[in-house]
Amino acid sequence: MMINSPFAIIHIPHSSTQIPAVERKSIVLTDDQLHEELVTITDMFTDELFVSRNGHAGEIIFPVSRLVVDPERFLDDKLEPMSVKGMGVVYTKTSRGTPLRAGLTPAQKTSLIDKYYKPHHG
Repeated sequence: MMINSPFAIIHIPHSSTQIPAVERKSIVLTDDQLHEELVTITDMFTDELFVSRNGHAGEIIFPVSRLVVDPERFLDDKLEPMSVKGMGVVYTKTSRGTPLRAGLTPAQKTSLIDKYYKPHHG
């Protein structure tokens, strides 16, 4: 059987600027600083540019900003090169190297991974 058109999955991990209110509480940036960081770090409009218009592809779009959790990072910081810059699976620093979160505990990190990263990869 020949399939006339291929089916693909389009992964769009960094298009969201959404930061749930419960997660915003742990971010130490002012609203203006956060807006600037979101503009810097978000792949704006990729969810619109790469959407399948003909139904031959499905999209997997990460629903929150990578400032909450980055779904394209390794879970193990020892394997993730960006973790030394505070930008592992859960960011602790901004793109400029300034603090993003105040005192992220291992339990908080695990909670974020369980809430966002694992369901996305599931």
